[in-house]
Amino acid sequence: MSAIRDAVALLETVVLADGREWVLGAGKGPGLADIEAVWVVHWLTGLKGALDEEVVSRGKYPLVYAWVDRFQKAVKGTVGEKPRTLSGEEAKRVIAGAVLAEDGANVDGDEPIVKIYGLKEGDVVEVWPVDSGSAHVDIGRLVGLTAREVVIETDIGFRVHAPRHGFRVRPAKQAGASL
Repeated sequence: MSAIRDAVALLETVVLADGREWVLGAGKGPGLADIEAVWVVHWLTGLKGALDEEVVSRGKYPLVYAWVDRFQKAVKGTVGEKPRTLSGEEAKRVIAGAVLAEDGANVDGDEPIVKIYGLKEGDVVEVWPVDSGSAHVDIGRLVGLTAREVVIETDIGFRVHAPRHGFRVRPAKQAGASL
């Protein structure tokens, strides 16, 4: 709670203290800075019981709550029609039928992890987060690995992208896994 309180207090007493509507000032609506800054506060204020009212509340941080309200109102008008709900099978068909966004990833031979394991494009690797999701491991053929991202292709042809920060990569054979 103290970390959330500190972040909300910074928004209240520094960023929004001069009466601006949006993080970077007045404007026609929220910008990328607002999207980046608002999401945690927006999410937590929408989860009943997530915030201790004695620590973070509309009464204590009226500028922040007004900003979240403005943001909600601004994006509500841009959504348009209600999003279509897909079943798992429908989602799979849509994803499988999509054109790949990247022109071609590469395996950067200068990356330390590439050098340590001798990785090359097509090797079967495991990718997993080091935080709370560390029990889940994705396995696939290595498509790309740079300082910023790892890309693998699963056995059904889906490309999984993960940031390098907060994720581990190793050859799948070390854990006895197979594609």
